[in-house]
Amino acid sequence: MAQNEKDRLYWLIEQYLSNKVDAWKFCNEFFTLYNINLDLNKLSVFELSVFDKLDDIVSRYTNVKEDLIKYPNAYYDDKTLKQIVLETKLILEKENSK
Repeated sequence: MAQNEKDRLYWLIEQYLSNKVDAWKFCNEFFTLYNINLDLNKLSVFELSVFDKLDDIVSRYTNVKEDLIKYPNAYYDDKTLKQIVLETKLILEKENSK
């Protein structure tokens, strides 16, 4: 498990992508870590930008089909969430390998 909140964000992404936590748990944990517990000064400007984008998706995730149908542009589904989280991971890995 991660040592600090910043590392925990990375760890949480790995846990979700390896199906060790479900989408709801991922979104709830991410929200709590990123918006409440994390000192944003611990992130680079690049990380802040990437995690901000992910936060927009996480905060609008639902698996309630009725919501997805009734409000088609308001929420993100499981497939989109998984895709964005994977893209986030790859973007961060690329940046961190420089």
